[in-house]
Amino acid sequence: MKAIQFIFCLILCFGSVTILHSQKADSLSLFTELSKSNTETQKIACHIKIARYFMDRNADVSVIHANKAQQLAEKNNQDLSKAEANYILGEAYYNLEDLDNSSIHFLDALSQYNSLKNDIGIGEAKSGLGKIAYKKGETSASLTHFSEALEIFEKIKYENGLPGLYINIAILYDEQNNFKQAIDFYQKALDAAIKIDDQTSVASAYTN
Repeated sequence: MKAIQFIFCLILCFGSVTILHSQKADSLSLFTELSKSNTETQKIACHIKIARYFMDRNADVSVIHANKAQQLAEKNNQDLSKAEANYILGEAYYNLEDLDNSSIHFLDALSQYNSLKNDIGIGEAKSGLGKIAYKKGETSASLTHFSEALEIFEKIKYENGLPGLYINIAILYDEQNNFKQAIDFYQKALDAAIKIDDQTSVASAYTN
């Protein structure tokens, strides 16, 4: 969302020099691991790791490896990996601003995660659909998706997923001039982020 992107921009601008070497080392180790994979199951896992790594760094690379993972997972009947690959494709296409493809893959991931009864995956896919609805200016649909994801994450106590959702919901209320609700959710985001030492979300909550 707008405020989160602002914080991310600051971190990237000030932190790019110091993290450049470690990012290269991380990506090199992932490709090395892929080259040494002996089984298709290992290759699927490596392609998913690479796709996740590049999701926010180079979405085109993420798409390539998520598609490879998806194809191999289909061939080997690995349903969870198919769902993960679809979710990553949803995120990567969202970052590429291809909302139609992003929506297709989030919906596929949601269907697959539902079949697997994978609550975290269901919540993440719903959150992805919330981002798309927000991007399209569909505020009511966005709030519905985010709220459904939040209900799941709160129920299963998935703490890593809470700060971002609280902030996204707060921003929606903020833009509707419902400042009391917005402040309540920013405070929830702040408390949740401090609990798990998520400094980016802490900064975003304070900024908003």
